[in-house]
Amino acid sequence: MKGSLLIGGSLMSLLVLAGCGQQVSQSKTITKTSQSVTKTAKPKTATDRLLVKLATRIPADGGKDNAKPKNYSKFYQLNGHWYWRLSNRKQQKLSGGRVQSFKYQKDQNVYQLTIDDNGTKHQLKLSWVDSGKYAYHLSDNSSNLDNDYILSDGTSQAKWRSGAPAKLIGKWRSPFQRADPYMKEYPYMRTDFTITKQDMNGVNNIYDAQKANEVPGSAWAINDHLSSKKLSDETYMLKSYVGDGLNLNKVHLADGRLTIFYQTSGAIKNMQLVKDTDSNDSSSTADTADSSSDTTDDSGDTTTDSNEKTSSVDQHNLTTQQVNDWVWTEFKKTDMYNSDFTQEDYKFIPQMSDNGMLYVQVYEDHSTENMQAHNVDPDTEPYVAGYRINSEGYLQEASTDQSGFHTVSTHYSGE
Repeated sequence: MKGSLLIGGSLMSLLVLAGCGQQVSQSKTITKTSQSVTKTAKPKTATDRLLVKLATRIPADGGKDNAKPKNYSKFYQLNGHWYWRLSNRKQQKLSGGRVQSFKYQKDQNVYQLTIDDNGTKHQLKLSWVDSGKYAYHLSDNSSNLDNDYILSDGTSQAKWRSGAPAKLIGKWRSPFQRADPYMKEYPYMRTDFTITKQDMNGVNNIYDAQKANEVPGSAWAINDHLSSKKLSDETYMLKSYVGDGLNLNKVHLADGRLTIFYQTSGAIKNMQLVKDTDSNDSSSTADTADSSSDTTDDSGDTTTDSNEKTSSVDQHNLTTQQVNDWVWTEFKKTDMYNSDFTQEDYKFIPQMSDNGMLYVQVYEDHSTENMQAHNVDPDTEPYVAGYRINSEGYLQEASTDQSGFHTVSTHYSGE
């Protein structure tokens, strides 16, 4: 689902010479002086090109709990040689030394650095955390060093804040773009990127030549503990965690359009906010879409209740409350259900897709008295489950690994 680019180069002064000889002579003098002052050396070696990007003191990431940094990492150049220094908050040295050798292990996508600390040598492993190169990871075989370092933490004094700014929250959708040329039946694709108070999720969907029938792609990894940092007026770094792994996305909002920078030279541009279905609206779901728009997930394992009876309710025209009741009935059968809580202790967030399927995300509502009585975190609303009603009117549950949906009920069974 995302670096800090160094733009190097020398400054060239262009002087327009005109008029008398005195002006020309003066210009020559200025040009010569300017060249002698502004001439700088460009990074030449692979070591230079990598470490020059890391030449700032960066605190170790605090993880999900946003704990105080365990240490600070910095690479720096002195007398033509590269050095690495690990220090504590008081800038006292914990480890480090001269970078004696540098080797890239392509099969592991890791840089192996030999550090010489006054004759004592140890191996330091360095790797990029993400494709945008916004953070790097360090591990050391001679100590317990195993930390991530976010580049913007060394260049920006802004603090990480829980959640995301309100103007970023919602579902963002990219324009159509060409998909893999080998996908002849589905030549187009577009990305949906959703930011909530707790996480950020994306999916790349593919479409047929008419851009009508959609085949949902695999969702990005499940993540949580979202926080954000403002880098400039409209640019933010979003941070969350996949398990204990760091997950970063840099986004820019301008004129109501969102850009996601997912690689050092790539971005998803012109994403527009897709309006969510009003959770208080009693309007019905959309009419059934063409069955060809459904994926093979629709025919997944059916785990319906053997006691279910044929429903007299039109499952393509359910009210919001009916949808919530149906979801709640099935949610109570899952391992995520806690009998201490009632339906009123959860939020059901509906969203209609372009192909007529209604998606519902279930979150804990930490604003209720019952939830607060169980000492929940009032600043979070954890995602607990996802459902959808497909084109056949069946209720399906999202797999915990986000690999797809499986049918849990074929007939409306709301309470």
